[in-house]
Amino acid sequence: MKDNDKNTHGSHAKVGDMVEILTCHGKQTGVVRLVLGVQKTFSHSFRRFDRFLYLEGLDRKVRAANVYIVRKGSGWK
Repeated sequence: MKDNDKNTHGSHAKVGDMVEILTCHGKQTGVVRLVLGVQKTFSHSFRRFDRFLYLEGLDRKVRAANVYIVRKGSGWK
C-alpha cells in the first residue's frame, strides 16, 4: 500500500472516495459525501495551487482542505 493510500487529508481525495466535510475550524460536521469530481486551479494572486472537490448532493465545489477521507474508493484498475 502506498503512503498516499493511508493519508486521509482531503488533498489526496479522488473520484469515488467518501469524504466528511469539516468546518473552517477543522471540526467534524457529520456530513459524509461521495467525491464526483476534482478540480485543480492555480491562483496567480496567491501563487499557489488549490484543489476543489465536487461532492454528491452539493451544488457548489468544496476546498479539498475542508474535508477528510472517510473511506477510499475501489479505484480503476
